[in-house]
Amino acid sequence: MKKVVYLITLSALILLAIPYSLSDINAESNTYHANDYTTHQTSSKVALGQAKITKEQQELTNKQVKQVLNQFMNHLIQETNDQYQVVNYQSLEEYKSSFKGMANSKVVDFYVDEIYYEKGQALYLKGMDLPPWFEEEQEFSKESLDHNTYRITQTNQSDLYGNYRIIVDLKLNEDGEPYIINVQYQ
Repeated sequence: MKKVVYLITLSALILLAIPYSLSDINAESNTYHANDYTTHQTSSKVALGQAKITKEQQELTNKQVKQVLNQFMNHLIQETNDQYQVVNYQSLEEYKSSFKGMANSKVVDFYVDEIYYEKGQALYLKGMDLPPWFEEEQEFSKESLDHNTYRITQTNQSDLYGNYRIIVDLKLNEDGEPYIINVQYQ
């Protein structure tokens, strides 16, 4: 009988001690792996001589802001023939997919649907003025919304639109390249 009580007590102690011990081991193990991963990630990128930076170190530059916003607008303006038919694309779907990496589909849909229409097997310009947009030579502010998302704000004036404020949210992809995720006007 003493052996049974002894074995039950010993089993209870072991059952109580194992979860406690494992939680300490897991906590230490996770900390080690996280630190090891960060060190490995940074050292492997440096060892390979890559210019890319880790996600924690990514920051949007003014040059990148100007580049992606100009690239988007330059791509939005398509070459047309005498009948305003777009030369390089035959459908809205094909044209919209060509914006991949520059902007999300919500932004692309908004601008492309305002400026172009599809008729038959061709894409046409609606024959309207371009929307107000970011002006590269004007000052702008850049605000970090989180470690990968930034808000660009610029106030401009044009004969057609008067005074306007454009607010563009940019997100850095895993390669550190920005793309447009939202555009607002005030």
